Amino acid sequence: MNNKKINSLGFASLTIFPIISLTNSIGLYNIIKASNQDAYISVIISSLLGILVLIPFLIILNYKKDLTLKEKINFLFGNTLGTIINTIITFIVFIIGITIIYNSTNFINSQFLNKTPIYIILLLFNIPIIYNVTKGIETISRISLIILIITVFLTIISVISLSLQFNINNIKPILEFGITKPIHGSISLLLTCITPMIILLMTPKNNIIDSNKTNKYIIIFYLISMIFLTITTFLKIGVLGINLLKISNNPEYMVLKKISVLGFINRIENIIYIKSIFYNYINLVLIIYFISNNIKKKDIQKKIPIIVTLFISILSQIIFKNNIYYKFFIYNTYPYINLILLIIIILTTINIIIRKKIFNKQS
Repeated sequence: MNNKKINSLGFASLTIFPIISLTNSIGLYNIIKASNQDAYISVIISSLLGILVLIPFLIILNYKKDLTLKEKINFLFGNTLGTIINTIITFIVFIIGITIIYNSTNFINSQFLNKTPIYIILLLFNIPIIYNVTKGIETISRISLIILIITVFLTIISVISLSLQFNINNIKPILEFGITKPIHGSISLLLTCITPMIILLMTPKNNIIDSNKTNKYIIIFYLISMIFLTITTFLKIGVLGINLLKISNNPEYMVLKKISVLGFINRIENIIYIKSIFYNYINLVLIIYFISNNIKKKDIQKKIPIIVTLFISILSQIIFKNNIYYKFFIYNTYPYINLILLIIIILTTINIIIRKKIFNKQS
């Protein structure tokens, strides 16, 4: 697949998509169930805890700048153990892809195309994904920047509209059960939405133009995404109330249904919710690009992305037979799977720090 240079702004902007995509599709349900009306407090705590993931992310990114994550792990742990670790990472990212594609296509099927067979929706959804993956990370970053501008605009509209319908009573009582539940929700959000940022490490830092600005941009985009999530989570609870959010298959869309702009534009939730589909779309492109490169770095015939995409799509329908299976998995299993990913990130970072200290002593 194409591995052209990517500018630091384009690369850093990609950090928003895994975080917000996974929060909207998985994380919001988890923190609402864990924290109730204090879910927005969980987001704030998770923003702070996320720094503990962001720092190792930057350490790994800045180590051996000419290598991909897969190559760095092989270098740090040796080929045998490195291959095992890379296989585990690929498997976990594969699971993340299955959950996102199920969430996206199931929503499209239930809300927009309920008479269309799900496999037709999957096919139509997958074609542009495969096309973008085969074009490489440079094209992906350019598309993501355009989509980011659109989604920021739509987010601002939804925030303004929802703030007009905000009911302060819906967020009361604050910390009814103490801080324990919000902390539990924040850890769930950390594992669900922030840890998967690791997929961006597939791009060597040497492939980033003006890479000296990359760290700063990544921190900025991380903060932007967490501010957005805090504000929107707070508004969703304030507008709809925790009891309605808990029973909704798609909490965000249910909240957006209450929006009307200037009182005369109805069904605007369909337009605004496009931003969530966009976030999921770019995240899936990144996931499939990551998996494809881990399987085979140079795929001249470009068959790997097609196979990976189809495999993820088919398994999403086999594993999640309905929303009951899906919700059980994302709350009871998914965060713990990502805990393995976090452990790998920490062990890799420790390995890098030890090697740097040994190198400094020898020199």
